[in-house]
Amino acid sequence: MAHIQANGIGIEYETFGCRSNPALLLIAGNGAQLLFWETEFCKMLEEAGFFVIRFDNRDAGFSTKFEEAGVPDFMAAIQAVMAGKAVEAPYSLNDMADDCIGLLDALGIEKAHICGASMGGMIAQVVAYRHPHGFAQQFAIDATIPLNLRRMPLELSHKHQLLGKALQMRFDENNMTSLSTMLPGWIIVKVPRSTQIHGGSTVDKCLILFTPV
Repeated sequence: MAHIQANGIGIEYETFGCRSNPALLLIAGNGAQLLFWETEFCKMLEEAGFFVIRFDNRDAGFSTKFEEAGVPDFMAAIQAVMAGKAVEAPYSLNDMADDCIGLLDALGIEKAHICGASMGGMIAQVVAYRHPHGFAQQFAIDATIPLNLRRMPLELSHKHQLLGKALQMRFDENNMTSLSTMLPGWIIVKVPRSTQIHGGSTVDKCLILFTPV
């Protein structure tokens, strides 16, 4: 593992594979360290021909901590959002998306495939919006659409709105055709039951959505 300065913070990261291969950035979910992505899974991606990068998000693992901000009250934040009120936070998904691009820039990578799980999937969507020239394809695993993108005008977030609707559907055989119709041009991959991706656990009825380039 290594440490690097990017976007004004220190980021802990680890890579697998040859730098000349297409880069694939793995973004973990809320509070998860880079170890969220199993080493075996990363090596599988390496063998598939990718230069794999996993890293600790800010406030996780060995990346920069914002301890002075205290422990967030998630329930209070959720209630505020539901009431239409603003939520004060030391940083946002925009900042975390900029961390991703900052890391890629620090590593000398101009374009990468982006894969995020849970909150990491939300960050991946923000990366695609804020830095459209910095990613090749986007992978969203068990993620929803960020609120700030939901509130954007349709012409600016059409792709994200479609993704949000798709992710709210039940993942079963009966709606695969509906998903294909809803997301024309997207590649929809159904992950088999009991596929191990992270944390020693397995995924169930998971879809990985590849956006059009």
